[in-house]
Amino acid sequence: MSYNYVVTAHPSTAVTLALSGNFTSSDSVDLLMFKTNRFEVFTVCGDKLNLRQTVKLHARIAAATLFVAEGEDKSCLAIATLKNEFLILEYADDQVRTIGKKIYGEYSTSFYSPMILIWDPTHYVFGLSFCEAKFRLIKWRRGGDNEITMNSFMISEDSVVDMTFLPCCQKPTIAMLHCDNFGRRIQTHVVDDNVQELQEGPWKKDGVEPEAVSILAIPPPELGVLVLSTESVIYLNETTGCHYVGPLNQYRAPYTSSIFVIEPRRFYMFGDVLGHIFLVTLNCMDDRCTGIDVECLFKASAPESICYLGNGLLFIGSRLGDSYLLNIMDDTNTINPECVKIIEEFSNLGPIVDMLLVDLEYQEQKQIVVCTGHPGGGSLHVVSSGICVKELFQAKLPGVLALWALSYLTENSANNLCLVSFMKHTKTLLFKEDEIDEIEIAGIEVDDRTHCAANVGDIKNNKIVQVTPGCVRLVDASSDGHLISCWEGKSDDPINMAACNSSSGQIVLAVRNKLVYLVISDDQLQEAGSSCFDSEISCLDISFAPNGSSEIACVSFWIDICVLLIHLPTMTVLKKQQLDSEFMARSVLLARLQDTLNLFVGMGDGNLIIYDVDEKNCELLNRWSVSVGRCPVSLKVFRSKIIETVQGSGVSTCKNANYIMVCSDRYSVVYANNDKLLFSSVNIRDILCISPLNSEAYEQGCVFTNGEMLSFGVLDNVQRLHVRRVPLAEFPRRIAQQVETSTYGVITVRCDDGYGSKGYLSELEMVPASEMAFQQCKAAPNAHERLSTKNDFYSYRKISSFLILDRHNFDVLYSYSFGTDEECCALTSCHLGDKKNPLYVVGTAFNIVENDCAVVVQGRLLVLEYSRQDSCKEGSLSLLCCNYVNGTPEAIIEYHRKLLVLVKENLWLYEFKADEEGAELIQLASYTSFVSLLFVKVRGDLIMCGDLQHSITILRHEDGSSEFNLVAKDYYPKWLTAIAFVNDREYLLADTFFNFCYSECSGKRPVPDGGELIKASGYFHLGEFVNCIERGWIVLQNFKALCKPLSPPMVYGTAEGSLGVVCQISAEHFKILDTLQKRIIRMLPSAGGLNHGRWRAFESCSMRHAVERFVDGDIIESFLTFPKDVVAKLFADVARQLNVDNPSFSLSGAKVLEIAEDLSKVH
Repeated sequence: MSYNYVVTAHPSTAVTLALSGNFTSSDSVDLLMFKTNRFEVFTVCGDKLNLRQTVKLHARIAAATLFVAEGEDKSCLAIATLKNEFLILEYADDQVRTIGKKIYGEYSTSFYSPMILIWDPTHYVFGLSFCEAKFRLIKWRRGGDNEITMNSFMISEDSVVDMTFLPCCQKPTIAMLHCDNFGRRIQTHVVDDNVQELQEGPWKKDGVEPEAVSILAIPPPELGVLVLSTESVIYLNETTGCHYVGPLNQYRAPYTSSIFVIEPRRFYMFGDVLGHIFLVTLNCMDDRCTGIDVECLFKASAPESICYLGNGLLFIGSRLGDSYLLNIMDDTNTINPECVKIIEEFSNLGPIVDMLLVDLEYQEQKQIVVCTGHPGGGSLHVVSSGICVKELFQAKLPGVLALWALSYLTENSANNLCLVSFMKHTKTLLFKEDEIDEIEIAGIEVDDRTHCAANVGDIKNNKIVQVTPGCVRLVDASSDGHLISCWEGKSDDPINMAACNSSSGQIVLAVRNKLVYLVISDDQLQEAGSSCFDSEISCLDISFAPNGSSEIACVSFWIDICVLLIHLPTMTVLKKQQLDSEFMARSVLLARLQDTLNLFVGMGDGNLIIYDVDEKNCELLNRWSVSVGRCPVSLKVFRSKIIETVQGSGVSTCKNANYIMVCSDRYSVVYANNDKLLFSSVNIRDILCISPLNSEAYEQGCVFTNGEMLSFGVLDNVQRLHVRRVPLAEFPRRIAQQVETSTYGVITVRCDDGYGSKGYLSELEMVPASEMAFQQCKAAPNAHERLSTKNDFYSYRKISSFLILDRHNFDVLYSYSFGTDEECCALTSCHLGDKKNPLYVVGTAFNIVENDCAVVVQGRLLVLEYSRQDSCKEGSLSLLCCNYVNGTPEAIIEYHRKLLVLVKENLWLYEFKADEEGAELIQLASYTSFVSLLFVKVRGDLIMCGDLQHSITILRHEDGSSEFNLVAKDYYPKWLTAIAFVNDREYLLADTFFNFCYSECSGKRPVPDGGELIKASGYFHLGEFVNCIERGWIVLQNFKALCKPLSPPMVYGTAEGSLGVVCQISAEHFKILDTLQKRIIRMLPSAGGLNHGRWRAFESCSMRHAVERFVDGDIIESFLTFPKDVVAKLFADVARQLNVDNPSFSLSGAKVLEIAEDLSKVH
């Protein structure tokens, strides 16, 4: 029995709908951006969008519309959810509140047809089409209990494609675009409350273009409707008999539409799936339409919604690419394609179609490389935890042991001097822009090494403190750099180390076993105290200064493995803490990153020990240790922007705060959010020392050295996940990696309309990656020629390529392109047969046109070997063999140095053999018992096959056999979208109904000699379409022993652009977290008053099941961001309840909190 914790690591970014109106006030212009189960409210301020609020619902938003109720002047929002809940929301008192809610049906019926919600401003009613043959008329009036009334009508039409209310009608009248066996047509209906069926409307139109996708009502004076299809825009007015067609010429497949008014003419806009944005103008005379003009304005992302916000601002919301806020007008207030410019960009990680978890060197965390986009364009996105250091330039400087960035002769606090220490001397380097010059400063000792250097004093009275083995020097840094004061010890022993507090000018020195305390008084260095110990000092710190000066020094020793807190200036020991380690402390730091004061101790074995400090009683509490490397740890305080996202909501906050750079053989940072410490990795390696650099040119800079080169760089903001985009201008369908060649293999598809990047916004113009490759070649053509047809819908040529990219910088090294009739479908990197080098295997399919319909009759497998020397760009790609298969290779994967291939309903196993005469793939075994195989995963000897309809089958193949052995099978049908092994007997599945299903072998065999029966044991409705699941850590592991996941988590990627984590937890922790989740839900009702249990309940076309053995981590982690006293009270109540319900529990509120916080570190 397994229990699971599921949480969002990166919220969905695809814009599924956008609406504009006056939502926040009667005179505002607002944009509502919908993203799966939440919406963001923006207000237009000048040419910018200001985020007012993000509202998260316990539901997947299926349809929404803004409306102005009768007698009001401000818009309200109506929402229909996928699980058939209807909400009315309004913005009041700076928040979104619910003024109406109704549940009107079962979920499963609404999955098969699109949910369409429309508003009739004449009769103040809603129309909702939510399943086949059903239409609801919804009424709502403000006042009383704000009751929502619904009348249900059966309709004779089959699948409803789109519908709209017709204006200027005595009764609510709808026009429905629908399809049946005879094509697509438009039927109008009159809605009468007194009749149970929809009445026949004033007109109908048969024989509408077969690819019509949208219908839009035109208000007076023109009246009529616009119909959008793949080849034209049609204006219809059956009352006057007008019928005009605006051809789209070479463009195809309109996607969405919008209407906005620019006086004195009304304009209409829509876009297609390749990102073309069209402007439709009706030519009118005497208030009658006399023609229609269609113009392609520009090309951007494929739009899901288009909203005009006034003053030339246009928002394009995209599900398949980035969304944009544009200015489309010139200085004369005229729409001008030449003047369109991007004002703001909203990045989108979706749709994620494939992903790869890549090991980072020396760490147990991985970065994610995801494939996103569609045939009109796409990108790779690199998602990684921690911060990235972007190196700007280098200077050769060998032998550096330590360095500090300082300010010298500046009018502000910006750093412009680097003091560099060597074994027996010191250098001072002055840098300005890209130049570095060595200078001489009279007061700086250059003939000895430097232990410590820092600026003290204000800008007008700036000084530099330099500590060398022989003395401490105070140097003028605001005029000529002369020596102001010098302190030398009374003994002959040298100074071993030092620490300085820049804000107060306090200094502590270690002279063997003696601690010396210095202060600056009247520009003179004065000894204020000293103390001797039994052991030599190994590290010290004096940086914590809450009131402008430090009252505590931290000291640790070489022999006595402990840490002391010493009061200044009395030098009395406040606290002695044994470190319980066999290794000595090498760095110590007292810091308050948020509310709690913490003591950090870096050990010689690569561990970091952390204590909470009770300031009142001077006690060290809650010890925990984290492995951050394998070498001695040093600690430095940096300051940067820290960005935190409220889990699952998409709401981000940015603030300037301190964090701690943890330096070992690998680097990481410690920062605080909601007063809990979080760890993130840093991408730098082989660095001896690093110092923060706050220069005029770079706010978050740093200077570091590897012992040979002095480097200057810029640090990213600190946040949990960083996303870096690698644009390809073509759609990456699959990705694989080869560590040996340090490359990624990517198969791509792009649609070529013959215009290249013509029409793109200038900021988005880009040459496809396959045409920018350092080396290029074409695959040998197939034996089948593509047949031509007169009415060929496939007017856009699809061009497929196999790209090889550098694993580190993503340069396109090689492009292997295919003909227009051959499309890449599958890819893997593997080791086959006796071949020592890794191979790429590409699966393709041939598109043959027969009877005006594209069919796949054949595919092929290409075994390719790429080789290059070291990291040079030039390499060679060899085709070792090519095998034809009868169908499309859906998936390819390595299995014990053999090749598993899915084609239609078959699983084939191939063996690779190569000799001097050539190479070939030899079929060893096959298995046929499927409807349509789409997925295959391998774990050891086990093979898991995922069928589109027939769930999963577990197989095994034994050497020498020509058959696969059935191990286990799920006989309950599931429409799968992704599969993954949890272990040999447990599996995680995702289906087309946005659910997770946790299945396991039951041990029962339904038939003799058959496989075990696989049964579902866990159910959870995610609300998003999962495309891929991979195993691995995406963050630096820093769990306390209390609640580490039982196994590495599963990372999933969705079509909506979100990333999430599913990890196994123990039964005890599940009981605790489930109880905690229920208490949080009762305490914090959701927006719209939607039921969380209904939201997360598993539902498909054939079954419903309450959520089971899954905990919603989004609920728990969002609560952790609340004030500490509120959190502590709730957690204490949960602990008491658990102790009463189960006497075997012995819990405190602090322990429950610790479990919840620990699990929040899985992402």
